[in-house]
Amino acid sequence: MAVIVCAVVAGLAWPNTAYAYSTYKSAFNTRYGTAGTRLDTCNTCHGTTSPFNPYGDDVLAQLNTGKTIDQALAAIEPVDSDGDTFANKVEIDARTFPGDATDHPTATAGTLSAGSVSPPSGGLTTSYTYVVQYTNAANTLPSAVWVGIWSQPDNAVHWKAMTASNPADTNTIDGKWYQYSTTLDPGTQAYRFVAKVSASTVYWPTPAGTYAAGPAVNPVVLSSGYVSPTSGTPATEFTYRVKYWHAGNLLPDVVWLGIWSQSSKTTTWRQMWPLHPADTNCMDGKWYTVHLHGLDASAHAYRFVARRGTDWAYCPAAAGTYLGGPTVTP
Repeated sequence: MAVIVCAVVAGLAWPNTAYAYSTYKSAFNTRYGTAGTRLDTCNTCHGTTSPFNPYGDDVLAQLNTGKTIDQALAAIEPVDSDGDTFANKVEIDARTFPGDATDHPTATAGTLSAGSVSPPSGGLTTSYTYVVQYTNAANTLPSAVWVGIWSQPDNAVHWKAMTASNPADTNTIDGKWYQYSTTLDPGTQAYRFVAKVSASTVYWPTPAGTYAAGPAVNPVVLSSGYVSPTSGTPATEFTYRVKYWHAGNLLPDVVWLGIWSQSSKTTTWRQMWPLHPADTNCMDGKWYTVHLHGLDASAHAYRFVARRGTDWAYCPAAAGTYLGGPTVTP
């Protein structure tokens, strides 16, 4: 890179007089601690074939808006003046020239940190959100970020692509967040994150192959409750069914159906029984059923309750809520 005479160039284009250069150079060195380094030179801002390189052009543009030199330098720190994908501040910290696209920091793989899942526990209908922060001192974006979710029911890891929490945020120097939301099967879960950066791969937690525990999906879950048909007469036989799940494959102590009648304003509880008694696998869901007729001519609503030891489950999951139906007419 050729060296030019700073004082002459400064006198041609920079605000004030030729001595302004030394003032600006001193301010640059003071702000970034670059005195005596390779950036302690005219070439940081000035070009060889034109008065200014791209970084110098950006500094001058800020000065022409009335900013002080320190304000001007601060304003363009997140800018990539020379278009080499590295922000000016990243280049200065690495002691590479922010106005020369051929001189830039060596790309780094970056790091993943602060991985978590929220909420830490819930049920089948809960939406679980996984988040992780990617940081790269060279301000390089990852080509992909994944979360690997290990599930106890199938003893397998399911890899899901994550998306940026704020797509407009392109600054990885101070950390960029990625997220993925999903529902989960009941049981013990664990997770880890992987990011691909150029030819490198980074992990959280470390080392590779380790997992963070969670979330705890309620071991006892009721889901998919329904009644069929949804209307009829007192002579109609109505079938109620609900699916019972247990992460430890333990059968319930009891499953109940609660039927609320609009005419009586009361709830009547009936015990339910396995649809397939020979099916003892509760990890993929076991159906319970009951057949009823003789319901009074009225609107009805219903809910399901199951108990296994000290664990309880409800469908609908919210306490005190009911599903509508059936409608019984004379």
